[in-house]
Amino acid sequence: ITCVYFWKKTYLTEQKDGEIHYSFSSPVREAVCIYEGKPRSFKNNGTFLKCFPKELRGTVKSQLKSRQIRIRKASDLEMQMLMKFINEIPDYEK
Repeated sequence: ITCVYFWKKTYLTEQKDGEIHYSFSSPVREAVCIYEGKPRSFKNNGTFLKCFPKELRGTVKSQLKSRQIRIRKASDLEMQMLMKFINEIPDYEK
């Protein structure tokens, strides 16, 4: 199971008084979970849980609650620890 972040900005041009001004939007994070070769995007706890099979969702959900992780605001370190936990779940629980 892999979690990937893509950061993107929009390039904006604005014309005022015959002059062209350039600017960028604020960075926006797009998160993708790759499970069994299938990429699935997520933005919050609910869509993150839908990336996994039903057998695994309960375990992941309890981990999110016990660590009080909100996917939308999770730091890189929190996501690393969560993904490490998910990848260490024994096969018999999956």
